[in-house]
Amino acid sequence: MAGITTTQRAGARSVHWSAAPSSGTCLSLGYYPILLRRICTEIWRFGTEQVVVIVLAIAALALQIRYGAERETALHLLTTKPPRTSAEQHDYDTAKAALALLKQKGVIALRHLRKHGTLTFGFNPPVLPPGLTLNDTFWVYNHCASEGVVTCSEKSGSGEKTYTISAKMVKALDELLYDDATSAAE
Repeated sequence: MAGITTTQRAGARSVHWSAAPSSGTCLSLGYYPILLRRICTEIWRFGTEQVVVIVLAIAALALQIRYGAERETALHLLTTKPPRTSAEQHDYDTAKAALALLKQKGVIALRHLRKHGTLTFGFNPPVLPPGLTLNDTFWVYNHCASEGVVTCSEKSGSGEKTYTISAKMVKALDELLYDDATSAAE
């Protein structure tokens, strides 16, 4: 237990101070007001040197608490994601719903499309996403095109279809496909 303890040795009094409870490394703000009250009620027993030690320890403790709280606030600001606008949230929800339906095939196909930028299917298909057949790839891209996640343009007369990630969905897909890869696949 942390706190101030006094011992008597050969007529001299000595003060021992420890800064935090020994049960953990995290400072508990609930413990220190009790300690301060105990110091205030028993300070008259100590000599001048011990009072100086106690005052310095209280000042160090106050700084530790203050900067610890500031550090936690700064850490919280750095680790939290900024809020999305309403339009960005709508795009994110649309992409997440599409990936929830498409599952792992959708993640693989959309990562492949994101990597290549555009894929054109015509007489000769492009390199397909790993582990997916041509029909699976078409199914994923056509569903995503119907949801607005992917854009599909057809060249009239040639039968070529070109798929690209929709410009408004790039940010949402980057977050879903790469930051939250495990949750998107489930």
